[in-house]
Amino acid sequence: MDMKINNRNAGWGILLIAFGFVALVDTFAISEWYKVLVLALAGLAAFIFYYRNRTDLVTLIPVYILWAGALITAVILGDFVNDDVIAVAVPPLIAIPFLFVYFRDKKNWWALIASYVLLLIAFIILSTEVLGLGDEFIAIVIMPGFAIPFLYVYLKNKERWWALIPAYVFLLIGVLITLDEGFGFGEEIIGPFILDGIGLPFLFVYFRNRENWWALIPSYVLLAIGTMVGLLEFNLLTDLAVPAYILLATAIPFFFVFVRNQENRWALIPGGITGVMGLGFLFGTDLGKYFTPAIMVLVGIWLLVRVIRK
Repeated sequence: MDMKINNRNAGWGILLIAFGFVALVDTFAISEWYKVLVLALAGLAAFIFYYRNRTDLVTLIPVYILWAGALITAVILGDFVNDDVIAVAVPPLIAIPFLFVYFRDKKNWWALIASYVLLLIAFIILSTEVLGLGDEFIAIVIMPGFAIPFLYVYLKNKERWWALIPAYVFLLIGVLITLDEGFGFGEEIIGPFILDGIGLPFLFVYFRNRENWWALIPSYVLLAIGTMVGLLEFNLLTDLAVPAYILLATAIPFFFVFVRNQENRWALIPGGITGVMGLGFLFGTDLGKYFTPAIMVLVGIWLLVRVIRK
């Protein structure tokens, strides 16, 4: 196992060094054909490490990438093929070894994600550069497509719940751009949508396992700020209502801590202070003249109910 890991690290290390030297060729204005030589020799060096343990096919991936890179570079320098064709062909060529590794051993599920992303990139280039489809097509159709391999990984094994996070992010971006490009929603919708959208996965983490109580903190903060931004954009939150919202939003988690475990009486101190201050600001608004007394009545009823139950 140690030799297998060492061979993999050596292969990827050689790949990084080779591409670093290729970048230096541009920096020092050396002949472009040296790129072909560097990539070809680096591929040979990586192949030697593969040969030490021929059972580990993953080690062949950097070998393939380096030799494919040398061939593609030679084709580009020789001007044998149109640039658009090369741009479309390169990602699928790089995807081939990842697909081979996955279908040879389905345990290497990570290789499926890499190959899918590369094929999707090729499809994007084909759609925009060759077929001439607009950026809206990429945003609305392609971006959600990046979520598919991560959903597949999760559905194959529900213990890999982390795969839902990148899947959700890509879907969120797709929906966001669709609202903007397809339906013309303005900034007043986009800001709250982003903040609330980022906060929801943390709620999922908490409800999936209540021991992950920490997830409630970023979720609540993002949802509270997102709601406030939306209310501000639509001018529903103005003047004294702004500090009232901030203070009351700050008080709520402290009261939640106390209600969840009434031994945490300390939470009533910061919660009570910020809550009273928030109600004070709220009382100065038109809505607060009705809302604040209603809250006071409800809190009073809650206290009486607690007494009666005891």
